[in-house]
Amino acid sequence: MTNEQYQKEILPNLPDHMSDKFIDYLRDKNVVVEETDTYIAIENIKYHTPERPWITLFLKDATGSGEGKVLEEALKKYDDWTMVRWKASERSIKRSHLHFFKNGVYKYT
Repeated sequence: MTNEQYQKEILPNLPDHMSDKFIDYLRDKNVVVEETDTYIAIENIKYHTPERPWITLFLKDATGSGEGKVLEEALKKYDDWTMVRWKASERSIKRSHLHFFKNGVYKYT
C-alpha cells in the first residue's frame, strides 16, 4: 500500500486513536500477530510485504504509560528485527506505537 492510498483510504476512517475503539479496530481489521495485556501487535497494512514482514505494536494504554516496559519487552522478543520509530510530530497515528521489520532497509513509499 502506498502512503497516498493509506492517507486517502485508511486514515480518514479510523476511530479516535486514543479510544478503546481504535484497539478494537486494529483487532478487527488487521492480522494480529500477538496481543498481551499491554499491547497489540499487528501486521502493518501500510508497510508489510511477504518479502519484508512488518509489525507494529500499539500500546493499549492511550496515555503511553508503560511504554518503556513495552519497549524493553519488544526489543528482547523481536531482537532479530529492526526497530523504526518516528518523532511524535511525524506520526499519522498519535497513539504510542513501535514498528519492527525484517529483511531489508526501510524505504518510505
